[in-house]
Amino acid sequence: LYSDKDRREQEKMEKQHKMEKERMRKRRNSHDLEKIELTQTGRLLVNAGHSPDDPDVHVSPYLTHILQPHQLGGVRFLYDNIIESLSEFNTSPGFGCILAHSMGLGKTVQVITFVEVLLRVTSAKKVVVIVPVNTIQNWFNEFEKWIPKYLETGESCRKFEVFLLGDAVKTFDHRVNLIEEWTRRGGVLLIGYEMFRLLIRSTQPKKPGKSKGLPLNVRENCCFGKPTTVSELLLLLMAAGRYAHPLVIRSALIDPGPDLVVCDEGHKIKNLNTDIAAALGAIKTRRRIVLTGYPLQNNLMEYYCMVDFVRPDFLGSRKTFSIQFEKPIKNGQCIDSTAKDVKIARQRIHVLNNMLKGFIQRRTHHLLKAILPESKEFVLLLRKSPLQHALYRNFVMYAKNEISSGNSAVFNPLKAFAACSKIWNHPDILAKTLERKREERRKAQQKDPFNFVILRQPNRVEDSPRSSKGKRNTRIKAKTIQGVMEEEFDITENDQGLQYDWAEIAMASYKVGHIEHGYKIVLAMELLDACVRIEEKMLIFSQNLTALDLIENYLSRRPLRTSTETTSWMKNINYFRLDGSTPGSEREKLINRFNSDPTARLFLISTRAGSLGINLVSASRCIILDACWNPCHDAQAVCRVYRYGQQRRTYIYRLILNNCMEKAIFNRQISKQGLQQRVVDDAQVDANITQKELETLLMYDESLDVVHDKWDTSHWNFGDEVLESVVKCRSEMLAEVLLFSVTASVTSTSPRPGCQLPPAVWKGLVCPLIPFLSPIYCTLSYNKDTYWIYTRHGNRYSLGFTR
Repeated sequence: LYSDKDRREQEKMEKQHKMEKERMRKRRNSHDLEKIELTQTGRLLVNAGHSPDDPDVHVSPYLTHILQPHQLGGVRFLYDNIIESLSEFNTSPGFGCILAHSMGLGKTVQVITFVEVLLRVTSAKKVVVIVPVNTIQNWFNEFEKWIPKYLETGESCRKFEVFLLGDAVKTFDHRVNLIEEWTRRGGVLLIGYEMFRLLIRSTQPKKPGKSKGLPLNVRENCCFGKPTTVSELLLLLMAAGRYAHPLVIRSALIDPGPDLVVCDEGHKIKNLNTDIAAALGAIKTRRRIVLTGYPLQNNLMEYYCMVDFVRPDFLGSRKTFSIQFEKPIKNGQCIDSTAKDVKIARQRIHVLNNMLKGFIQRRTHHLLKAILPESKEFVLLLRKSPLQHALYRNFVMYAKNEISSGNSAVFNPLKAFAACSKIWNHPDILAKTLERKREERRKAQQKDPFNFVILRQPNRVEDSPRSSKGKRNTRIKAKTIQGVMEEEFDITENDQGLQYDWAEIAMASYKVGHIEHGYKIVLAMELLDACVRIEEKMLIFSQNLTALDLIENYLSRRPLRTSTETTSWMKNINYFRLDGSTPGSEREKLINRFNSDPTARLFLISTRAGSLGINLVSASRCIILDACWNPCHDAQAVCRVYRYGQQRRTYIYRLILNNCMEKAIFNRQISKQGLQQRVVDDAQVDANITQKELETLLMYDESLDVVHDKWDTSHWNFGDEVLESVVKCRSEMLAEVLLFSVTASVTSTSPRPGCQLPPAVWKGLVCPLIPFLSPIYCTLSYNKDTYWIYTRHGNRYSLGFTR
């Protein structure tokens, strides 16, 4: 039986669906959106097929020859959802939409083009663009690049102002003044998510307390309108202005708010309970655009949050969505799902796609393959060094004992990840942590000589920590994985509550500075050397700031050998670094110098700080040093090089330590990407991992670290001279090499003849065998037509079909 609340919710959903069906009936065919046909005057028509009451609307002449077909289609999609028709614009409450184009397809220029159209042909005056703070300067630069205020000839180009509420606007009063100016003059306001949240919070009523800021006689005279002196009058005027600030902010940003709200990287609206989501939800504006290159990051509920922001109530409540879509789709996404679960999941995906296709436009990287040079992406699964083997074995024993004893400090995957990342990136990082712990113990003992710690054996089961009252403390507060992954900090420091006794014995005589103790850094350095020798630039991404520090340390002791000279690595000369501590203005300078200076060879980048809003197409090779929980971050990092403007072939190298927690995290990435292809890209992909593997992060088979196959490198052919020159000499460090993804043109480079199978044979015979064909690995190519298999001996086979 439905409750009154459920019945009202159902009525809202049905009303929304009915309105959407009516709007879809009036709308042009989606296949016509990307047709580029110039009018007789050489203009691009935005509202082709419009009603007789509407005039022709054209793209700005300055952008006519800039837009690619899919970008023009995106502008028309935004027009159909946001403006609909000029005759109804002022009477309609407005609707929202999601532009879900993959990273690198030019979402920014599409929005700039549409905003120019909106402000030129409608009564709209104010647009707010809310972006991650590390992309705000890039947005301002893009406006100046595509539609500058004035051309070089002095001719006026852009008719509206762009206001940047960034780092340079320091004080609260200055921020309010800028918002007031934007409200008065109109135009575009660029603002960061955190700044927006803080400004909205300032409009909320504060708890009653003592009045502060004005002398008693001034407050009393204020009540009666009797300021007594000039100084009191000035104080009164200042106070009146400050007290009016919340009203100014609320009117400008919330109620009635701007005419259009644009949220870049809209997957940040992934939890309706966060402060940012609450601040955005308070906006009364119904014309909303969400931009995202990666709409599905972790789970379907995050997808729901984005849809609910642009179309409130369209999918009902979270509970309704979970029952109708989330649970059935999740149950059918793993390889151990039953046939019935898979069938139900596909039906639910089909229904969901049909419901949302009117206001979500998805375009993927397939569009780039016809424009950009070939791109290859390799996964290098690395063996552990002897020291890494000993350390990881000790840690797993320690972790299992702690878990069995009820110590949630280790049971928390984030804390285990923090400890393990010190092993798989390089033991030097762990050595520094141990030294810091020893120093802390020395300082504590100096304060109290009777305060000392007894080292525990790694295989001994200890009691869980107790609170000050002596009770067993089995609930230690910790941030969620999603929350931590959004912050910019060194993940290796998120290890509060962990003991490192398990590492002390193995590291007793350890000396830092020996690169061979960590195979990741060895291969990264040698790939860099090979890249420099052929005069190409490289990016290295890591989510661990200490790993970037370590690379800088090794660079200082290595020569830089080009094809013509030998010199030294020098920061801000031939290599650069960007992380969360880099100011916004400095970011742009570093990026511009790296792209323009032919002597710049390397850019070290923090994954979360530098995977958004930057263009580094002067580089052609990229190393992802470690796997993130969220595959979006790694995918965004790749798109710094594989995007419009790239002139070279691009090569991506993901370095993953095999047979450890990092490999399990990489498996989770595969699962999440498969879920996105099903739900967002409307594609059927094969399940890669089992439900048990999704839930288990500490699976460890020590025999894989003991038994090493002998490699025969004579037949290795990866189609990449840099990779081959390194791995053939370092084959003892490799467990497997996987071709993670590849553009269609790589088909001709297969070392063995491909076996072309009909789709039915592939799905019916080959796919069910994949889980049992270990140790080979299967991946999908970008065009979803060819399935590549890599063997442990470096041979690649195509078991695919062509449509």
